[in-house]
Amino acid sequence: MFKKISITFISKAINAVLGFANTILLTQNVGMEGKGIATIFMSNLALCLLFCHILGGSSIIYLTAKINAFKLLIACYIWEPMMAFLMAWLLYLSGICPAAYWVELGIISSLYGLFTTHLLVLLGKEKTSMYNILMPLPILFQVITSIILFYFCVLKDIHVYIQSLYIVFGLSYFISLMVLLSKLQNFELPDLISLKKLWFYGSKAQLSNILQFFNNRIAFYILGYYFVKSEVGIYSVAVALIEVICLIGSSISLMMYSKIANTKSTLQAIATTKPYIKISFGLTLIALICLALIPSEVYNMVFGNGFGKAKMAVLYLIPGALMMSVYFVTSCYFSGKGQYQFNNYASLLGFVIMSLGGFWFIPSGNILAAATITSIAFTAIASFSLYLFNRQVNKATF
Repeated sequence: MFKKISITFISKAINAVLGFANTILLTQNVGMEGKGIATIFMSNLALCLLFCHILGGSSIIYLTAKINAFKLLIACYIWEPMMAFLMAWLLYLSGICPAAYWVELGIISSLYGLFTTHLLVLLGKEKTSMYNILMPLPILFQVITSIILFYFCVLKDIHVYIQSLYIVFGLSYFISLMVLLSKLQNFELPDLISLKKLWFYGSKAQLSNILQFFNNRIAFYILGYYFVKSEVGIYSVAVALIEVICLIGSSISLMMYSKIANTKSTLQAIATTKPYIKISFGLTLIALICLALIPSEVYNMVFGNGFGKAKMAVLYLIPGALMMSVYFVTSCYFSGKGQYQFNNYASLLGFVIMSLGGFWFIPSGNILAAATITSIAFTAIASFSLYLFNRQVNKATF
């Protein structure tokens, strides 16, 4: 499994490097405000995706080994575009999504949602190599289109960039579909039993993801509402840097998920999980120390003038990021055992802290207030999840 984790980490690291290349292209060509607009749009995209995956989502990894893949896919093909446009419309009505973007948001969410579903089916079939090859496609195409737009066409307009995402996610969707169809056989239509399982496991798993999304992104919306978009752009750079480090824990958890899901013995699942908690924590600690040593001048040099303020936000986010390295592993244990409610409890605790603290402190503070509340919420999530895991260990060993 260590080989699979390593390959997945490398794939995610490539994804992160490409993501930073695209961030630099955006900040250098459309500035802090343009980066802020792009951040809000991509956050809205991620939010739509979460609701698209209420039917299925990460639970597809668990279900693909038990249900014909075509049954899962057809159900998702009906649900996901419908939910994508519904969420985009609701975000438009709420004022979170500008009127100029809600149709784009619906179409791009549909394409991205189905692309992700294709990858989850491949992972469920243990086609790890193909999953890792396809995963970076959207961000790779984003980098290519950004270079073409900003340097060849000299169109340094964030609105044109957002429209170019049609091509980015359209190509990613089409390529992943062709690859997936070549791996499938025995076409079957979904039945009531498969639909019930998709909803049962998907909704339980996705509730935690939805709560965790707000834990990760609610600060963006609060900052965007109370402050200028440039503050969102600066804070998003700090969050993006932290999320790169978190790839260590998420890569470990992704590979452990499928292994634990196929492990019948609770003691064996616990034995598999324990060492990876220490590995995830240790590797993340080393990476965070390296990140903390980067001077603010480098931020200004790489991302553009004014982004040096992101350095302090990074330092405030580090404690929470370190604790999340533990949560990634313990949460995948619960997911692999089908005990999604424990992840929901931990995420709900974080959501309460993030919501109350965010709306209370961020409006009268700044991005450092946002980073502080986020770090406190992440620490609470990880600590509670570790407590629940230790209860399982004690119960299984006595």
